[in-house]
Amino acid sequence: MNQQEFRELSAAYAIDALETDDELRFVEALAAHPEWRWAVDEDRRTAAELAESVAPVTPPQYVKQALFEAISAPTGTQSAGHPSTTQGADQAPDQHAEESDGDEDEEAESDERPSTRRRRAGAFALAASLLVIVGIGVGPWIADTISPPSAEQQALERVEGASDAESASAELTGGGTATAHWSAELGSAVLEVTGLPELSEAETYELWYVRGETPVSAGTFTPDDDQAVAVLDGSMSAGDLIAVTVEPAGGSPTGAPTTDPLFAIATA
Repeated sequence: MNQQEFRELSAAYAIDALETDDELRFVEALAAHPEWRWAVDEDRRTAAELAESVAPVTPPQYVKQALFEAISAPTGTQSAGHPSTTQGADQAPDQHAEESDGDEDEEAESDERPSTRRRRAGAFALAASLLVIVGIGVGPWIADTISPPSAEQQALERVEGASDAESASAELTGGGTATAHWSAELGSAVLEVTGLPELSEAETYELWYVRGETPVSAGTFTPDDDQAVAVLDGSMSAGDLIAVTVEPAGGSPTGAPTTDPLFAIATA
């Protein structure tokens, strides 16, 4: 085993991720090359620093596999200064020279500079970080960072997470469903609706709070295909009815509904 392979196994050894056969090979190599122990100590320190603020976890098998594939990938092509070993008998002297060069290279590896060690340790730190991230469940956070939830979805999650969160549903003519989610404590309401009829460009859907006999506009929305998540503007009050009407583009010109509501959901 050369020092490069030892360094790759050392990274996994530091986090107890070696298979039995590889661990045996690793321990034997360490016994044969005690001068390589610095790599083990360095990787263990790195793993300890990464895990310092989280509880110990067992990495999923797929992460472990991905780690080994990453650290075992080829790091470069054959050096131009080293001839191929597939030579004929008449080139034996060159082959012998190559073997000598290989021995010298391996000896040089044991004397590699600290800066080179740090670069390799950095590669291990990245791999170990992957294990820690998956272990503490940061994967969903990464997904949200790449593709964050919409403002409507965030509002829905905020309402659903309120201590007094409530919801109620109503059926639409034609088979659609409308579900209102609200929190009187937050004074917020969000509507989820599916099966909405397609409107012309001259029309829009308008939201309403109906308080007693007084309708209060809560904004307009446009479905995506036949469904939508819409946040009601303004502040809701316990007992409000939540309703939707079809209005001219831009909303009701009178400030009051101009058509019959498609549905109405009571919040009391």
